[in-house]
Amino acid sequence: MDNSDFNQKIAIRQKGLKLLPNPITIVDFYAGEGHISRNLWSKLNASLTCIEKEQWKVDKLDFDCIKICDDNRNHIELASKADIIDLDAYGLVMKNLHDILKKNNKTQLIFFTESNPFCKFMSKVVDELIKLEITAFWIEKSNQSNVFYGYVYRKI
Repeated sequence: MDNSDFNQKIAIRQKGLKLLPNPITIVDFYAGEGHISRNLWSKLNASLTCIEKEQWKVDKLDFDCIKICDDNRNHIELASKADIIDLDAYGLVMKNLHDILKKNNKTQLIFFTESNPFCKFMSKVVDELIKLEITAFWIEKSNQSNVFYGYVYRKI
């Protein structure tokens, strides 16, 4: 569901924003119907890009943003330019998180939803996070399901 744990997701992002309060660019890689972007990201004075592969969801993005209807894997290069990256997907995003951090050498705040944080990539990601000199890492269990939310912050 696009809107699960909405208040918890917003609270985690507000907590993380204290680390990077004035972002210039935000990319929401799994925008869905735009609940988080509409209620948080669009309120910031930043350039917002929302990527969603389903057109009917893109049509619901009724706020100021760059809208891309496509598979987000075709736009991963946008991560290198973003101050904030939102990976709110119900899937395995730890590998994406690892790849983004490894490729990018800039201050970034990355939010994520992970349906299986103890997947085969988790130990590799944690090892890499240590090597990549992460400034802050936060993860917490969903209030309603077996999903985990969190963020990674790296200050360069």
